[in-house]
Parts: sequence; structure tokens; C-alpha cells
Amino acid sequence: AANAICKEMGYPGYISWSSDRYFNIQDDYSIGMDEVDCGSDSWESCTFENSHNCEHVEDIFLTCRAGPDERFTLVDESGKTIESSTSQRGLLLFQGKTVCDNGFDYTVADAICKEMGYPAAIDWTTDASFGIQDNYEIGLDEVKCSNDDWESCRYMTVTDCDHNEAVFLRCRAEDLESDGEFELVDREGRSLGGSTIETGLLLYNGQTVCNDGFDNITADAICREMGHLGAFSWASASYFSIQYDYSIGIDEVDCPYNFWESCTYETSNDCSHNEDVFLTCSTSGSNKRFTLVDKDGRTIESSTSQQGLLLYQGRTVCDDYFNITAADAICRRMGYSDAIDWTSDSSFEIQSNYEVGLTDVSCRFGTWESCQSVTFNDCGHDEDVFLTCRAEEKQQCTWDWENKKTTHCCNHPDYYYDSRCTSGASRSQLVSQLTFAVFIAAFCF
Repeated sequence: AANAICKEMGYPGYISWSSDRYFNIQDDYSIGMDEVDCGSDSWESCTFENSHNCEHVEDIFLTCRAGPDERFTLVDESGKTIESSTSQRGLLLFQGKTVCDNGFDYTVADAICKEMGYPAAIDWTTDASFGIQDNYEIGLDEVKCSNDDWESCRYMTVTDCDHNEAVFLRCRAEDLESDGEFELVDREGRSLGGSTIETGLLLYNGQTVCNDGFDNITADAICREMGHLGAFSWASASYFSIQYDYSIGIDEVDCPYNFWESCTYETSNDCSHNEDVFLTCSTSGSNKRFTLVDKDGRTIESSTSQQGLLLYQGRTVCDDYFNITAADAICRRMGYSDAIDWTSDSSFEIQSNYEVGLTDVSCRFGTWESCQSVTFNDCGHDEDVFLTCRAEEKQQCTWDWENKKTTHCCNHPDYYYDSRCTSGASRSQLVSQLTFAVFIAAFCF
């Protein structure tokens, strides 16, 4: 119906329609028709009723297409149109006017980017500011889309917005969509397979990734993009000599969620190769990452606080950068309350039976999520970490009558009638007290 009416008025078609009480003058008019139904985009195919049961809040507001000109454009801070071959953020214009952020979301951003010929949106914001914003009128407001097709969108050209609400949009260029690919490589530049949990130099489109803005959520998003369960750890340094054979490709990678579609990044950078990201992803078999073993290689149960050789995926852990914060984080990862102490030496004969699996473990806090580490190393077994974790304390029954700080056995139902608990009261008194307590509980319920 919207298309048919716009064409009947001489426009090429409609852009959007909505209904509400936007204007005060609506009450000055009578409601003229209702139940408008069109079989095609020609007014001749339409039917309607002259009678109605409507109110002015149901009045139709219609935006018709003025002509074949481009509806949306992105401009840079000098007002120049941004080419669709780049993923540069720009001020969003609709028919030469800015777009207000009321109702705007990622579905709307995707729809507009696709309308401009991009495959999808990367991100949008209103906190950027160009000096040229005040040179434009505000043209669009309350944009809402049911899916990422512009034909599903509605909006208003009437607005009460300020220029600080103008939308800045960044769309994904075709080449980034089609060729964007992550890869982890070893020190020889060989691609690491996905079946083992190893640290590799992170590449995006054959270029390294800078650590500016990088965090655990970003690491998770990239590992998942490569088909892994998530990230185990990440670090940044100049570990490999081959790093200098690559260009630095992306910087300021920021992911609000742990999937790559939510991430933004910059292709320009001010980084050096000692900021290159190294990433360790979790594989399907990497759930039980840390264990403690005794001198015979038997796993130490978490119910005890016995010192053991620390293993990561069946390999020892090197003491480089290791400290009590890292010890706390790993003990908690294994289900203990925290670490008691740690040391490093070659006191078990079985150490030589293992490879060294993890090094440069550095944790900001006592949780594994705050830690960084790598799996390649130049450590010897005299640097293997031995760890003592604190087992969760369990309250135990005690017959120590003087120790008021520990749980007394007589407070346990199994011992209510024990002779040792009735020295200060007769058994019948205890029974009557218990019966009274049960009666009170029953009465309350």
C-alpha cells in the first residue's frame, strides 16, 4: 500500500512508513479511510473503507523515494565520500543529512551497510565527532529494522535530535569479508594444526596482529573464529625471528563479545613486532589442563595439600616469570582454594620422562583468566615447577570441649543421644527439647 500511494503521487516508490501522533495538527483533520489493502504497487489494485474505528495515534506517516540518487553515504572529517573498498569509519548521511541514533542498533547498521553495497557492518558509534557535523541538517531518526534488509526498516524524517547523536558507521569492505583469515604459525612459519594445544604467532591475512586493545574476550573470539573451543592463553613479545618477515596487519582489536562478528580493529598501526600477539587456543581435549603428580607419576587428589610436580597437558611447567600469583591462579584452576607455596628443581626422577610444556606464566591476579603464557620454551627440567595447593577445609566433628572455635560433635544429629553429649542434661530432657523443636517447626509450617 505504501508503494502504491507513493507511486500514485509521482514518486518512484516508498522508503518507509510508520503511524503515531507526531504532529499537533493531526487533530485538525478528520480520519478519511481505513483498511487500505493493495494487491500490487499500483493504486488501481487497492481497496479501502470510508468508515473506521480509528484514533489519530493510528495516522499514517509516509516517506517516499525522491529519486534514484544514493540514499546513504559515509563521509570523512573533511566531508569527502568514503570509498566502499575500505573499512573506514565515517559520518553516516541519508540524502545529505545526518542520522540520529534513536532506535539505532547493529541490525540497522547491517541493513544500511548492505544498502550501500558492503557485506555487513563492523561497528557504529555516536561518540566520534567531526567539525563538519553542524554543517548538515539531521535527516533521519527512530530507524528500526526487523532484519538486515533495508526493506524491513522503518524510520522518521521528523526529529528532535542534536548533532552529538549523529551516527558514525564502519562497514566491512568486500576484500576483508572474503579474504579475512586467522592462522597460528610456529617459529618456522608452519601452520599449526587444530588438534593440539600449542602457542603460535597469530596472523591475519598473512600479517601479524598488534596487542593494543587485545584482551581475553578478543582472544576467545579469534580462537572460536578458527574453530577452537576458545582461548587458553595469549601473550605478546618477539619470540620468533620470523616475525620480522611479516608486516603488522591489524591493531586496536576490540571485541565486546566472544564472537568475531562483534569485533572492531584498525588496519593502520604504530606498533613494533615486540607487540605481536601469540595465541594458545583450547582444543576439544584440553578441559583438564593442569594436574599435580607425585614422585611415581600418580595424580594427587585435590582433597590433600601434598606438594607435586605441576603438569600442563601432561608436560611440565617452567619457572620463568612464575610467582605466587601464578601459583594461586593455577591452584584455583584445579579446584583448590589457593596456593601454599611453590618451588622449582629436579627432585623427581620422572621429570625427564616429560616434555616441558609451558613457560612465561605471568598472572595479574589470582585467576587463570588474568594469565598469559606460551608453550614453546628453552627450559631445562631443573626449572620445573613444584606446587603445593591448599585443599578446601572441611568442618570435622570434635570432642574437644574446650575448643569453642571448632564444630562440636553434639551439634550433629548423629550424636544428639551419645552419652558424651548428655552429661549436662538427661536423655529425656534432650528428647523433650527435640520434640518441642519439631512441634514448633510443624506449627510454623
